[in-house]
Amino acid sequence: MKTGRATRGHPLSLRLHAHCTAQPAKPGSVTLAFANMAEAVTFNIVGGSSIISGARTEYRITKANSSQPLEQARELIFNDGPVPLFVGTTGALPALVGDKAVAGASLIVASETIGWAVFADAKASACM
Repeated sequence: MKTGRATRGHPLSLRLHAHCTAQPAKPGSVTLAFANMAEAVTFNIVGGSSIISGARTEYRITKANSSQPLEQARELIFNDGPVPLFVGTTGALPALVGDKAVAGASLIVASETIGWAVFADAKASACM
């Protein structure tokens, strides 16, 4: 498995989007959405700013069947769970409980993974 560096102009397929967290528990929190559509490249995102260096809660969605590309997957796994995501009889998704990561830990975005990380303690002035 190759490891890519998320740098400007990098030819690999990592997309990042940062925005103020909707309905934040704490003012100033930031959500970083990510999508890695590469089939065999894992990205290691190292915090270069105080905003993404702090503790966070991660939410990751991957495909359940490794023989299909992510964009064609019919079953998805949430945070490496033991069973695929499912829609309940009422049409509702199950509760999406994130994984906690400590401050300073790299954000690992595995191949064919989409998700988001919430930095509740970012204290971003634009999000206050």
